[in-house]
Amino acid sequence: MIFDIIDELSIVSPNFKFEVNFIPEQFEERRLQLKVNPVLMRQALLNLLNNCIIYSDHPKAEVTIDCSSSHGLNIQIKNTGDPIQLEEEKLLFNHFFRGENS
Repeated sequence: MIFDIIDELSIVSPNFKFEVNFIPEQFEERRLQLKVNPVLMRQALLNLLNNCIIYSDHPKAEVTIDCSSSHGLNIQIKNTGDPIQLEEEKLLFNHFFRGENS
């Protein structure tokens, strides 16, 4: 799903690059299968990856998929740019909230 979203975003923003890394480098592929709502998961990942493009000051982001835990999967997305103001962090999940740097 992540690679499909990255492919879609690269059509709109061809100069932006996503680097995807796995921890550990070798793992059983079944570790990537999760019981989640695919529509909601896709929307969440699309929002996060699209925000990397919109708010980054460098045309690159790193996606790390950590399969080392037997209890789940950890996906970390990093880019560089102006950080969210501390007082705005608590408002992030309010509908239609936009920070000052948007």
